[in-house]
Amino acid sequence: MINIIANMVKFELLLFMKERNFWLVFLLMNVYSWAAFVLAGQIMSGVAQMFIPLLGYLAIEIVTREKRDNFTEITQSLPYNDYIFLSRIITILLLFLLLGTVLTLAILLVSLLPLPIYVSYSAWLAFVIKYAMIGINVSSLMFFVASLSRKPSLLYAALFVWWISGIFVTSNAGILFPLNLAIANFTYIGGFGGNPSEISGLFPNGDLIAGTILFQIAFSIMLMVFALAIARNRSIVKLGIFRTKIAQGLTYLVMVLLVGLVAVQYSHVKKEQSSAISGNSIVMAKTYEQSTIIVDGYDLNLSILPEQHKITAKAKVELRNSGTSPAQIYFTLLEYLNVQEVKNAVSGELLEWVQEGPYLTVSTLGQFDNEGRLNISFDYAGRVWEWRNDFYGHPAGLVNFVAKPFTFLRGGYAWYPIIGRHQTHSIVDYKLPWLKAEYQMIQHIPITYQPVRFNMTVNSEQDLTIISNLKLVTKNQQDNQMRYEFKSNLVSDVFLLAGPYEYTQITTNASKSPLDCYYFPSHGQNINKIAHGYSQIIKFYDSLIPNDFESTIIFESPRFLTYDTMMRTNNNGLIGAIPITEALSVTKALWSPWWSQSSGHALTQARILNLWWPNCFNDNHSTVADGFAIYMFTLFKEHQRGRMFYDDAKEYWLSYNENSPDNEEMLGRRGYILREVFLLMDAIRKSKLGDAGVKEFLRIINAQYKSKRVIETADIILALDQVGVFSGEKNSKGNDSYHTRIENINRLLNQSESSLQGTLKFKLNWDFSPEVKIIRVN
Repeated sequence: MINIIANMVKFELLLFMKERNFWLVFLLMNVYSWAAFVLAGQIMSGVAQMFIPLLGYLAIEIVTREKRDNFTEITQSLPYNDYIFLSRIITILLLFLLLGTVLTLAILLVSLLPLPIYVSYSAWLAFVIKYAMIGINVSSLMFFVASLSRKPSLLYAALFVWWISGIFVTSNAGILFPLNLAIANFTYIGGFGGNPSEISGLFPNGDLIAGTILFQIAFSIMLMVFALAIARNRSIVKLGIFRTKIAQGLTYLVMVLLVGLVAVQYSHVKKEQSSAISGNSIVMAKTYEQSTIIVDGYDLNLSILPEQHKITAKAKVELRNSGTSPAQIYFTLLEYLNVQEVKNAVSGELLEWVQEGPYLTVSTLGQFDNEGRLNISFDYAGRVWEWRNDFYGHPAGLVNFVAKPFTFLRGGYAWYPIIGRHQTHSIVDYKLPWLKAEYQMIQHIPITYQPVRFNMTVNSEQDLTIISNLKLVTKNQQDNQMRYEFKSNLVSDVFLLAGPYEYTQITTNASKSPLDCYYFPSHGQNINKIAHGYSQIIKFYDSLIPNDFESTIIFESPRFLTYDTMMRTNNNGLIGAIPITEALSVTKALWSPWWSQSSGHALTQARILNLWWPNCFNDNHSTVADGFAIYMFTLFKEHQRGRMFYDDAKEYWLSYNENSPDNEEMLGRRGYILREVFLLMDAIRKSKLGDAGVKEFLRIINAQYKSKRVIETADIILALDQVGVFSGEKNSKGNDSYHTRIENINRLLNQSESSLQGTLKFKLNWDFSPEVKIIRVN
């Protein structure tokens, strides 16, 4: 039987090799691969999914051979007609293997040429696995459909619908479906892009990639078994009853395995979802800040236990009382961090405490000394595995987590005790454009405080690099653990990121202090160029608003922490640092076509501006801060290109409306606030105050923003008054312009934008990666 099938496979392959269509497909696949490599500057594993139509076409060609003239008579006359269907399955798989081998060899060839393309083993492996899965899935689907009907029109329709539906689910519209649906998306392997952050098993959970591959292989085998059974029963030589029972048994076994895989995957997702912060657990208490209590400093000793997704911590908080000694003090600490002990750090006396959700109440009656000082020590621990929820409450991504090889604790997330009672999360009501029902989504509220002295010691069982917006002092190994010590005189919103990083320090003429740069192994070829370019930009922004950072940190950010759009940089929790994307750091083509466009430059600016306007350009907060950041960006581009750039930007904002081109990231209230802020700053610049007035105003408003992470109308009025805008111009036309801008900003800030109503927009990018956007309208 093996010789028979081998000869038939050889016969089918030779037929293919003599057809022009096969070589045309071969040429198209190679041209597209090379174009993607050159344009992107790196291997894009997602390119594999774009071969689905071409591979499907080849599969359809072989299963519809009998529709051609005289081919049916030839096949029916063969003595081994019973094995034709099986031999064709093997033929198409071998053909796909041949094409895939050529493509992978082309990738290896690219790595040897002096082209500006970066080739990593992880991206190459992701490409190979995705291509193999797509080849198996395409062939199984086409042969199954062909066993039901040999009409080419039906086959092409099935291929088209299957491919388009897969693209839709793969896009960001996939958040509209349950997470476990990802394993049934046969055009894509969710969370497997080939970059270090994605193959680490953190996104969206540790078992999803393996579960997806197993599920799709099992399902493809089931389709093949069905197709073979149907084809055999339709053939002239019928199966014996014993062989029929074996085929049925295998089919039932595959179905049981599929159901089991789905059940295991779904239970895992539900388990992970239960560990996320839920709406029912949010304590909607009124914010209470104890203004007479001043925090002088923190001493935090932290141990990371990645195997248990857990941290244990001992935090000492130095307090100073400027008024009457309170009987109790409130602290905010994330609810999944369980306090075990609270005591007076000096006397060792245990203190009474109550923990309710994210709020901690400590009894301090008689604990302050004669100078009004009190040091409180907290022992706490918890499993840090917090998920971000999507529109329907399904876990969509990790927020705070402890794992291998990455750990991330965001700034402003109260993973150490923060004085006062602050709301940590809010529930936002929204509507989707095609549904009438209202839904709720949990959103984080950043918690900030005045900068204080902060010392932190981090112990880790893993030999990983720890990154923070604190200054690294020492790193050493003690008792089979790595110990990092950080210190800073004035800092707030401390974050911690642990990962497989390399470290370098770069000194440039443009920067007043060395730049600390962290990057993944083998990704260092661009780090000098990136740091030099960033230091030039930092120098200009520092001339507008001098920063107070002890050092500037640049680090390669895993893809699950940042997004590549101007208004969605998701810098929340990365205060005092500049994240750069893996896509930029791994490619040899640093100034590739995308990064040389204005959108690429704007993204770079957005991340640098985060140093001056923390949390700017995130989804939910700081819209006024966005306006000041974009105005600073406009001044920088004017510095580079001349006054024409500024005048063009002003003309754009004067005529801005929701029909303006290229404003997808600014629709709704956000865009109008950006416009009003720009025109307000332009009014200052045109007045007698000029550029000096602009600088002074930016410094005043920036100081107010850093202290509370929000800009209110009163802050703008106070800053205008301090720079002297209103003096001597009580009834002037310019003064009326200021009042108009302030009134417009105040109206927009008080305007509700809690619902997502609008139209659904589908967009296919140049690399065929899909986007589905819900356009906001008021």
